Amino acid sequence: MVDKRGFTVDIDRVISIVQSCKDIVINNKNSDLSVVEKGNSDFVTRLDFEVQTYLRKKLMDIIPSCDFVSEEQSFNNYKSNERWILDPIDGTTNLVHDYQQLAISLAFVRENSIEFGIIYNPFNGETFWGIKGQGAYLNGGRIYSSNETTLKSSLIAIGTSPYNKSESYRLFETIHKVFYSSQDIRRSGSAAIDIAYVAAGRTEGFFEPQLKPWDYAAGIIILKEAGGIISNWLKSDLSLEHTDDVIATNKFIYDELIEIIQKKSLMRSWQYQQERIYSI
Repeated sequence: MVDKRGFTVDIDRVISIVQSCKDIVINNKNSDLSVVEKGNSDFVTRLDFEVQTYLRKKLMDIIPSCDFVSEEQSFNNYKSNERWILDPIDGTTNLVHDYQQLAISLAFVRENSIEFGIIYNPFNGETFWGIKGQGAYLNGGRIYSSNETTLKSSLIAIGTSPYNKSESYRLFETIHKVFYSSQDIRRSGSAAIDIAYVAAGRTEGFFEPQLKPWDYAAGIIILKEAGGIISNWLKSDLSLEHTDDVIATNKFIYDELIEIIQKKSLMRSWQYQQERIYSI
């Protein structure tokens, strides 16, 4: 249980609620998912909405006054003092193909500071979570980012930003350079899982442009508490209000990886970055 300036969040209860979504996902993954394409390679299914509705109700029982920011809501209040940030299924395309790498990703934010985050894969039961100032954990055991000190000896996860294929030639040029400079690369299809894997020391880094706050909010606190580094490609804190470009690493290879990204990437100018700050 964590006491934070005047209210109490029962972390064990939140973890249990998120894990109880397993039945929603596993029992229905082979049923009619009612898949809708929101945009280019951007899908939503019936299960996205079911998990979102279920968690919203359960979380409101914990903090009734807390706002709720989620991918599949028509309106989100990003300015509220206390809010949950949820991606009900991060990896919907994987779900559609029964490629069992996806996550329920949930963060709690108070006064624009992430206090708690959980990333849960219902298929393998792995639950990553972190509490501000109290460490990061995987299924109850403490986790830390890896001690690899060079990019050459590092395994790097990548995201392909499939919703923005018109920019793919720039991104894949960057990916090629990282592949050439690292030990190898991996692609899971879930940014939340990729960040959690950096926190657990399974990979040394991850990067992907144009992610949304619900893709990475939980990962921020988990990775930081595991001793890693996470930022945008300008080396600034990630936004909890708009789309941002994400880099996540252990504490040793950050400078080496971001140097490649900044030299060979989608970043064209500061003006370009400003144009990308838009309402989601």
